Amino acid sequence: MERVTSIKDERVKQARLLKSRSGREDTGLVLLEGLEIINWALESNWQAEYLIVEENSMDLLSQLTRRVEAVCSTTAGILKKVTETNYLIPVVAVGRQIQTPFPKSDFTIVLDNVKDFGNIGTIVRTGSAFGVTEYLATHKDFDPFYRKAIEASRGRVFHSHFKTFGGPNATIEHLRRQGFQIITTSPYGSSIQSLVDLDGRPIALVIGNETTGVCDELLNAADRSVIIPMHSDVESLNVGVAAGISVYELKLKWILIMIENRIRATHGRQVNVLGQHIRTILDIELKQAGSLDSKQVVFLMVLQCDKEMPVEQAIRENGLLEHELLTFLDPLLRQGLVILENEIISITPKTEDVLSKLWAIKDRAEQKILSCLTPEQSLMFTDIMEKLVTHCEVLIRKTSQQIAAPEAQNDVPR
Repeated sequence: MERVTSIKDERVKQARLLKSRSGREDTGLVLLEGLEIINWALESNWQAEYLIVEENSMDLLSQLTRRVEAVCSTTAGILKKVTETNYLIPVVAVGRQIQTPFPKSDFTIVLDNVKDFGNIGTIVRTGSAFGVTEYLATHKDFDPFYRKAIEASRGRVFHSHFKTFGGPNATIEHLRRQGFQIITTSPYGSSIQSLVDLDGRPIALVIGNETTGVCDELLNAADRSVIIPMHSDVESLNVGVAAGISVYELKLKWILIMIENRIRATHGRQVNVLGQHIRTILDIELKQAGSLDSKQVVFLMVLQCDKEMPVEQAIRENGLLEHELLTFLDPLLRQGLVILENEIISITPKTEDVLSKLWAIKDRAEQKILSCLTPEQSLMFTDIMEKLVTHCEVLIRKTSQQIAAPEAQNDVPR
């Protein structure tokens, strides 16, 4: 192990350079200060180029979650120069993100000139809790890897993707090209957020500057401008708090919209064996959350689309015997998710809320199933399945027309 004895050492000079945003931007590297931050990075798609450890704190290396090959020791004084602190941070690392394809997102957060690093970190942490991994910034000096932002996000910045633009107009052009519906938050919004009418397009939620709010360009370009109703004594919410409320409400509404679309779009796609395996994995996930199994959840999703279903149809579509129906429906009836009256099964208002929560479990199971594929393979798999379904639909239509033609000829009077 090498020992660093001078602040002129190239590794020390580089680490000190990374204290500035320009240094991070020019090199693509980030200074990871302290064991906790280093481990947050190592547990995500990041690697440590090298570590600098205070000479009396070498035992910290055993607490790393992943081994780092390049390690050097130095004095407390030199480390304080690196971190620009009066107190000792006994270990730092120079980290680099391992480049992977930028995944297409169905929900992105746009930070319009948000400046406070604590707010940036809080927004990323909150977004991550609801599955948001993409963040766009309308200004070039956006910096999610400033230490305060990293700490406020509890390391979730390392699991996220960031893209910056030269201004709001460039951001708007990108969102339009990607097919997003733009939702802005404003005290003067035209719709109450929880009641806003969304469509099925991906959502770009715009969070405005702490003082000035969302800029005029984005407000004018927005498909919807929403307001969070508050008690009259409260002037405004902290931007991080407001972002959390908005992400939760808008993503919940979007999920409810997409449940029906996705069910109809993906119905019957799975090959039988794969479908059985998927159902087994989903059952395992569902057992941790409640008493419903995958068959009952799929039934609820179909029922959500149709709103009601005759008993006879429910028996047929779920492959049940007549005497098995009540056993199948029992947990749904007890939890108030369905109503059985006059041989008709109907959903209740509670169904939507439960389905929106179960959808997250479905997503988790899906991520586990697809974890054996690279992002490119996952996209290719989706594309192949889409092509197969389209091709099958064409074949069915042609075959149906060929069968109908002779029958029509036979109906002609002679």
